[in-house]
Amino acid sequence: MYYLFDDERISLNPIFKERELGKFYGMWEDWASLSKIARAMGRRNLKITLLIVDRAEACAIKDRGTGIFG
Repeated sequence: MYYLFDDERISLNPIFKERELGKFYGMWEDWASLSKIARAMGRRNLKITLLIVDRAEACAIKDRGTGIFG
């Protein structure tokens, strides 16, 4: 059995505050790239990628056609 992110070298804190989500949604709607969103939010690309997947699966963000690259 393998657990995702079960490695002590991976620091994963998947908790986002409401204001962070607001910033994310705004940048996503403005077609910002994954790396631009990550830099603006002070998070690693991995964490923002997981947030994008989570929000997409919950139908909370629209498909932009270009995916995570803006």
